[in-house]
Amino acid sequence: IVGKGMCHCYPLARFFREGRQAQDEIIMSMNAK
Repeated sequence: IVGKGMCHCYPLARFFREGRQAQDEIIMSMNAK
C-alpha cells in the first residue's frame, strides 16, 4: 500500500512544486509592471 501511495503521490508532489514555481514567476512578472 505504501509503495502504491508513493507512486500515486510523487507525480502530484512534482506537479505541485512546479506549479508553485510557475505561480511565483507569474506573481513576480505582475509586480514588475
